[in-house]
Amino acid sequence: MRVLMATDGSDGAESALRTARRLLRTEDFHADILSVNEDFAFVSGAKVARKAQWELNQRGLEATAITDAGTPAPDILSLASDYDVVVVGAHGRSERPQPGLG
Repeated sequence: MRVLMATDGSDGAESALRTARRLLRTEDFHADILSVNEDFAFVSGAKVARKAQWELNQRGLEATAITDAGTPAPDILSLASDYDVVVVGAHGRSERPQPGLG
């Protein structure tokens, strides 16, 4: 199963990653951890992606960190069709109090 996990290091993204880590454990699991940031935040985005990769690797899950400079939504959407599952955190006024899948 190929999984794209988009993260910006926020609480919502971290919650989504934790939930996905519990629910998506399979033998053929591979996650690409994507952090998309504006040019000036590229280094911090790389740190966020590598941290998430390390956490998955520590739990025996295969993961690769990917960092891109740009705008998150279009970048995530351009990659989404290559994956079985896309994981993103909630953002906005209608944020759910608990993680969910949809």
